[in-house]
Amino acid sequence: TSSIRASWEIQTRSDNRVYFQRLKNQLGPDYHVTSETTSAIALVKHIEGDTYTVAIQGSGAPAGTVVEARFVAAPD
Repeated sequence: TSSIRASWEIQTRSDNRVYFQRLKNQLGPDYHVTSETTSAIALVKHIEGDTYTVAIQGSGAPAGTVVEARFVAAPD
């Protein structure tokens, strides 16, 4: 039983609402939104006994939004 974790930070010119919608479109129907607020979103995908989680936190920046992302892949 092992897991994979990754985190990263990007800056985008989009606001949270636009960025979250783009993320949902890119991840497609396999990922399901488990929670969403104006500043954070979490999505989950289940496949073959594993769970993949993407958690995004967005905060305002002078030129858009700073996005902090975390990805975790772990067995169910």
